[in-house]
Amino acid sequence: MAARFAIHSETRTSEKNARYEINDPASLHAALTHRRHQDLLRRARHGRARAHLRAARRARRGRPLPGGLGPCIPGSCPDPFPEINNGPIAGRDDAINVFVGNDFLVRGRAAEAEGRVVVLDEFDQNKDPSAGGLYNLGIAGVGSRVAPPVDSGFLTAGGNVTIAAGQTLETTGGQPGERGIVRYAGTQTGTVNGELIQDDAAIEPYAGLRDQLTDASRCYARVDGRPRTATGTAVNQGTQTLFTGDGTSALQVFNVDFDMVGPGARSRASSSPAFRTTRPFWSTSSGRTGC
Repeated sequence: MAARFAIHSETRTSEKNARYEINDPASLHAALTHRRHQDLLRRARHGRARAHLRAARRARRGRPLPGGLGPCIPGSCPDPFPEINNGPIAGRDDAINVFVGNDFLVRGRAAEAEGRVVVLDEFDQNKDPSAGGLYNLGIAGVGSRVAPPVDSGFLTAGGNVTIAAGQTLETTGGQPGERGIVRYAGTQTGTVNGELIQDDAAIEPYAGLRDQLTDASRCYARVDGRPRTATGTAVNQGTQTLFTGDGTSALQVFNVDFDMVGPGARSRASSSPAFRTTRPFWSTSSGRTGC
């Protein structure tokens, strides 16, 4: 049975015959840009139209996904967002980049997850020993090099954080001055290069997010009970899956009927000026999804 999801570009799945819905929020994201907001406020201050001020206020409230998930949240959001590289830290993004509704299991040859990571249950790292014992989280060795703010939670877990013997969870990127905060509600075992904070209420701000995302995902997947028409293509190229959107639709829809997992697999997008490879897919087109 085909599953339907709102997908972020770093998500990996081995589920066959999945239909992925990538939220590409148009008017919501475009209105949120700092430049647009300031322009609306400036025109309102000059008395040209009170409607501009009301639009600016609505823009600040606009959210493309539940729980405030979506585009970069300052920090200091780079513009344009960097391509994949291994250079200096390019900015700070306080948005959640990876949300896991159950357990986050680091297995096989997994290497890293960039940005803030929120896990409702357990975080468990037990990689293939032949792949080395290091897993980077928060700051990727090769990625956008846009890290979470220094004082934010790089990893937040509602259960235990368990790192296998001989392995290391690295949340500072080896950078001086980085705290790499790991906040967890359960217990912690194993080696973590980062600041550990035990907090029984660690996951409380995100407790309802799983159900909210489930409802939103169903809405992205269907309209009037019928699957939405695909707006682009998805092609497994062996080392990556290339998503090509139409560059205009508010909601980008892709049919994926193959296994995205492969050697060195990653996701890449094209045909929209705001698409990028290590964060959620967004476009700057106008229109609303109704979700």
